[in-house]
Amino acid sequence: MCMLPNNRLLEADFSGLQRFHHDMMESILMKYNLDANMIFSTVVSISFAHCIVSCADLESLSYYTQNLKSLTISDRLIDHRLEGDDACPDIMKCYRTYMKKGLIGHRSKMILYVKTLWPGLVQLTFSDISLILDECTR
Repeated sequence: MCMLPNNRLLEADFSGLQRFHHDMMESILMKYNLDANMIFSTVVSISFAHCIVSCADLESLSYYTQNLKSLTISDRLIDHRLEGDDACPDIMKCYRTYMKKGLIGHRSKMILYVKTLWPGLVQLTFSDISLILDECTR
């Protein structure tokens, strides 16, 4: 983890964990009288590479990490609520770009989901594929 003054983080790397639990992280922070809102408000990069994480954990974490610019997640999330048909090309910005990169399938729904959690997110990396989310607007 890369720290700024006053116990604030710039980057958070949870890739060494087998499973990320938001509630456990918050209880550890509370034990040491640390405020998650203050610590994570300046985070611009989070990595969950090779770490199991749930949609619920991402959602909870998103409340105080709205400055996030780069996110790394695995191909699948626990409690993946994104079942059913793939995302419609009409509602997905950059659909053709993602299709060319082979990202259409469950990943397109994950992209939409992650963008709703972090509208300012610029880079999203799945296990092996990294993409710039605003590349088709340039």
